Amino acid sequence: MSNYIVLITFIVILCTSCSDNDDSYSGEHDNPDISVSSDNDVLIHDDNVLDSGITDLANLVEDSGITDLANLVDAENQADSLVNLDDCNSEDVLIEDSVEISSLNDLEMLSCTEAIFGDLIINNTDISSISLNKLKIIKGRIEVKNNNDLEHIYMENLVFLSSFDIESNPKLVEMSFDSLKNVENEFIFNFNESIVEVEFNSLELVKSFMDIIQNNSLNSVKFPKLEGVQNLAFAGNPSCVEFGIENLVYSAFDLVIIGNDQLQRINFEKISTIGDAFQVTDNSSLLSINTPNLREVSSLWLWNNNNLLEINFHSISHSRTLLNVVNLFKIENNHSLVSISIPNLNSVSFLEIQNNPSLTEINFSETVEMGPVDIVNNENLTVLNMDSLLYLGRINASGNVNLCQSILDSIIRRINQSETVSVFEGNKDC
Repeated sequence: MSNYIVLITFIVILCTSCSDNDDSYSGEHDNPDISVSSDNDVLIHDDNVLDSGITDLANLVEDSGITDLANLVDAENQADSLVNLDDCNSEDVLIEDSVEISSLNDLEMLSCTEAIFGDLIINNTDISSISLNKLKIIKGRIEVKNNNDLEHIYMENLVFLSSFDIESNPKLVEMSFDSLKNVENEFIFNFNESIVEVEFNSLELVKSFMDIIQNNSLNSVKFPKLEGVQNLAFAGNPSCVEFGIENLVYSAFDLVIIGNDQLQRINFEKISTIGDAFQVTDNSSLLSINTPNLREVSSLWLWNNNNLLEINFHSISHSRTLLNVVNLFKIENNHSLVSISIPNLNSVSFLEIQNNPSLTEINFSETVEMGPVDIVNNENLTVLNMDSLLYLGRINASGNVNLCQSILDSIIRRINQSETVSVFEGNKDC
């Protein structure tokens, strides 16, 4: 089990909030000499700015669509024409260091700001609304935590930031980050009790983990352009009925969906690759999982989904080993589950199917190689299709009171391996 999944499971079980303070972030920020041109372009007169953490600021600006910063690299040629407009001083437009907001007055001082070259921290305030609609770049992280009166956050023109962390704002009901395209590191949205909808219409990539955890009223999650994440955890959101990211193509490591009491449908229409574990557990109302294009996954864990009827992964062609991960398919304690079908899977290192009392059919029709196999206490199981199996490391098929022993015997005869250890107890004598 990966450390990431252990951590997410621990958070959901204990329902504890994340730490209010994160002192782990540190960074050195260059201090470019800046001014403002007559057309409100931010002008930077320091050749070292491209080494300050945004490795190629000109490309970033071009990619982000921030047209009024497009002349950043021509700053020297326009130096003679600098003027201030809209009562905004140059030091207000671009802030070279981190900013910590503790009051409404502090917040109002950012009304002209377009870029912050450090972090933006808004923690433990009595502010009710944050509106920074001129802000376009945060080179560091945005952190908004433990603001008991905060109801609204508006940063409609923000395109780029390093990390996104909004946690434990109990009255937060609305956010707008309509222009945000890239998050260079983690995306965290946890323990915001009142918000109903989360929508990021422009977000395309999260380069580290993405957590959406313990938001009690959340019932709608929309990331229509998001294509890739490193890890994704959606856990402990008791009001959400459907969860999916329609254009997500890959999760580099884990995709974890745990403990969402009202969740009925999981829909990842385009996802093709999950580098490590796909875990769907403890979703008591879950009816369906739709991943029609999923082809590669290292581990598949499905348990304690009491209303799930079918498991169909027809597109999975192989499971792969990453680093020291052992391929594990674990399907356990799904009380309503009737059928499991993964017909195109070539091989699996470990298969465990246990305690699914309604299960009648298991189909691994194209699988040629299996490591240890445990098929135990599935009391209504009658069909076991492993017709292409050529190698089997070990099999324990016991307590399946309606599964004919002759089916198991035929599997052993076909593979003709004297070293295969088999345990068959409590199956039907037929």
